[in-house]
Amino acid sequence: MAAIEVSGDHAARSHIPKITALTLQCRGGYTLEAELGISPNGYAEPDYLGWEVKQYGVRDFVNYLAKSPVTLMTPEPTGGLYREQGVEAFLRRYGYPDKSGKPGRINFGGIYANGRDFHADTGLKLVLEGFDADKGKITNVDGQIALIDRDDVVAASWGFRGVIGHWNRKHAKAVYVPSLMRAPPPEYAYGARVELCEGTDVLLLLGALASGAIYYDPGMKMERADTPAPVTKRRSQFRVRHNDLTTLYQASVHENIDP
Repeated sequence: MAAIEVSGDHAARSHIPKITALTLQCRGGYTLEAELGISPNGYAEPDYLGWEVKQYGVRDFVNYLAKSPVTLMTPEPTGGLYREQGVEAFLRRYGYPDKSGKPGRINFGGIYANGRDFHADTGLKLVLEGFDADKGKITNVDGQIALIDRDDVVAASWGFRGVIGHWNRKHAKAVYVPSLMRAPPPEYAYGARVELCEGTDVLLLLGALASGAIYYDPGMKMERADTPAPVTKRRSQFRVRHNDLTTLYQASVHENIDP
């Protein structure tokens, strides 16, 4: 795969330095972060020079059609059974046996969006408490995004206070960079037509959650669940279709940053 270069000469506008394809055993987002000199982070601050950097897979560098949704944030739950009893208890109660038949493995996945019914595999659904979607206003600052079961038990929740702080700090300015991947081995290249988004606020985020445009799409698992030493993997993520990104920002523009 030929290297795709993004010139650092345009840094005053894009803040994206020269990028070349990498051959690494990792995903496109981590590869891009490595090229930018960004350490993998779990803290709620922008990635690079005040910008949150996100990559998204495309089919080609001609039409730039997104192949998959964009992961906006990956916050751990701050409340509910998940927080109180831990991820193992959460998975044993709401997870399901691996569908490919892997022994000793419990999974927790699926799509959870406001307005959807209880998930068939987990018995949970997502609700938004403390936000009036019709008026576009927060009615309770102690509200939450929550996964509840049929007995109204809160399985996991994300309080508005934490979400507001995370979103406003990390996503005030965001750049979305297209990528192509070829394998084997995995090799990534990054396109020169980037999308720069600015001027978000938490009301836009909550409005998109209320409409179902943003949804919860976890990827959790427990292996060796039938042993005294199970191993868990946590992955809570909120995602959005690429075409819905502009609803989260007051201003959005595409920039070609060819050298």
